[in-house]
Amino acid sequence: MKLIDYFELVINKLLDRKNQTFTTIILCGLFLSLLLIPLLIVTSLENNLIGILKLVETNNVYAVSQNSSAFFDSKLDFVNITLENAQAVLPVLVIKGYYLEHEITIKGITNEYIKTKNVQNIDENKFTSQNTTSIGSLFAKLFNITIGETVEIKINNSRYEFKVVSIHYSNNEDDYALLINLKSLWLKGIYKNKVSYYEIFLKEKKSNELEKKLEENLKQKIKIVYNDPSKTIEKISEEPIKIILTWINLIYLISFLAGFSFMLANSKNFKYDIGIFVALGLDIRKRLILFLIISIILSFLSTIVGIVLSTVIASSMLTVISGITNFRIELILDIAKILNLSTTYFIFLFLGYFIGMIIISRGSIKDILK
Repeated sequence: MKLIDYFELVINKLLDRKNQTFTTIILCGLFLSLLLIPLLIVTSLENNLIGILKLVETNNVYAVSQNSSAFFDSKLDFVNITLENAQAVLPVLVIKGYYLEHEITIKGITNEYIKTKNVQNIDENKFTSQNTTSIGSLFAKLFNITIGETVEIKINNSRYEFKVVSIHYSNNEDDYALLINLKSLWLKGIYKNKVSYYEIFLKEKKSNELEKKLEENLKQKIKIVYNDPSKTIEKISEEPIKIILTWINLIYLISFLAGFSFMLANSKNFKYDIGIFVALGLDIRKRLILFLIISIILSFLSTIVGIVLSTVIASSMLTVISGITNFRIELILDIAKILNLSTTYFIFLFLGYFIGMIIISRGSIKDILK
């Protein structure tokens, strides 16, 4: 008999229901998914937050009045500012208001703000009309507001009515805010020709002359607030990553034991078959090649099942999280990390299968000699 004939016999044996090969492959795949699922979720959350806030690419900073302690108490004159080192300069007016006696945030913005900050689901044509507003998705859910309704807002002891023309989502604080066209607020006499801050998206990380150039344009003293929440995101994800790294070592050990246990659990059947192969003249070199191929196939199938399961489950969990929080979070597949972890898992699982088969084959020779 040729080696391929022995290999075919063993594959048929593996497909035998008594050996529970399919169940073992699924279980080993589940072990890998337990390793990949938390990694995929943490990576996706981290990447989506960074992408949403545009922290790395845009390096956004805020120009506020020198003595201000918060955006709402900062007041600057509106000026059309052009900076060579800036991708965009967004004037924003932040106002404290009240809706049904609840304190709310109102932002006076421009159409450029909508495009640059990627605020979605806003009808810009209707938004620029007077007495209209777009409300955040979380704000709408909190107060059960729908498009077409008219909301009465109290600003500086005066009451104003705005028609809701859209419900936007942006995956940031704007989902809790009312967005109103900046010029519409000025026309109502609300802080006319004033803004709270200029959000500046720099091409480079920092500009030493930025403050000086802005003061020349605005003709007043300001201060620059460098916004870098990426460090906060790193801190938030730091602990989960540590837990995952600890979890990784445990999963590797489990994968080795899973493969090893599978071979020992089916030792009776395999001993008998391998013993027959030895009696028919399958030498030790061919036996090792046979064990090697079978171990690779079992490990490979288990790894593929694990990757597929983890991707499906992680994607479903992120969909649920998106539904609960109303933040759209997409699954980010870090191919390099997935391949790195899956390869190591494959090696440990392969060793479990391979060593288990070698131990069984030694036992089977004694049995066949008996």
